Amino acid sequence: MDLLPHWSTYVTQRMRRASTPGDRVLAYVAANLHLVATGEHAVFRGLPAIASPEAFAEPGRHLHEQLRAPLVEALAEHGAPDRAGTAELVQAIVYTASHMIEDGVGEARARSLARGPLEPYLRQPTG
Repeated sequence: MDLLPHWSTYVTQRMRRASTPGDRVLAYVAANLHLVATGEHAVFRGLPAIASPEAFAEPGRHLHEQLRAPLVEALAEHGAPDRAGTAELVQAIVYTASHMIEDGVGEARARSLARGPLEPYLRQPTG
């Protein structure tokens, strides 16, 4: 449970360092993938094996909402017409790249694959 605030703080700090909304989205992706690569996500995935899933459902939902807010904000600043839907697509890329890391793909390679479909969109203003 102590890792939840750490994860959110880490991602938010990395996003704040970026200068443009598009760079903030890419920082969101990179920060989440870094935490997966360092093993933090494995702790979350293993928790249901030692405690009831219900005990972690609410904190997990809260963490995802906390993480989603700055992502949605960056997408809004970028000019995404459907920022919530676009955030879900970005999150789907993060989930997929996270699973790739957990399956043995290196962090840099997973990050590069995740950036591939995002960069063209994020490098041009849409607003």
